[in-house]
Amino acid sequence: MWHRTVIALTLKLHCYRSGRSRLMDSLGFYLNDDRRRHQMQRSDMFEVAAELKSKSDEIVGQQELEQSPQYIDWLQKWDSFLVNSATRTLKPSAELKNLVRTGVPKTYRRRVWRSLINYVVSDQQADLGNGYYETLLRKVNSIDSATAENDSALKQIDLDLARTLPTNRYFDEPTSEKIVILRRVLYAYRFHNKSVGYCQVL
Repeated sequence: MWHRTVIALTLKLHCYRSGRSRLMDSLGFYLNDDRRRHQMQRSDMFEVAAELKSKSDEIVGQQELEQSPQYIDWLQKWDSFLVNSATRTLKPSAELKNLVRTGVPKTYRRRVWRSLINYVVSDQQADLGNGYYETLLRKVNSIDSATAENDSALKQIDLDLARTLPTNRYFDEPTSEKIVILRRVLYAYRFHNKSVGYCQVL
């Protein structure tokens, strides 16, 4: 039975087409960058088979973990906490702190991290008002090309974006959707925090 699951999940390693076929993992990272599957040498096929075997072992290990009593108990603690918090915004508490230290289940990460970030920035958000990000984006869009070329922070952002995750399908081209989104955020931050402007660890 688990063999079928492994095969089904392994097949989810789908091919992405941007002029060539590529195997990717679930996060969009290329498994065999710049390799055409239909032109593989025998040694390449062994390498791909080893990668798929490794992925299969990882999936089986995850399934076994998810069936363990400790995992089920951990998940039930998160379920109970979030059900009791369903009608209110999550706020830092001793219970939440202890749960976060054990890890956040993938299905809850978006809700948990978004709630905590909103809590942390709520005072600043109230001071700046609704639409502040959009105001920053209007500033970004009003920059003429001469100003942009002389702005060292904007130039560095563009240089770094070209090097950001080149082996990930979401960031492998200068016009990739995620690159465009990340550029907007970094440009907006440059205007939000003028004293910093930009640094690579952002």
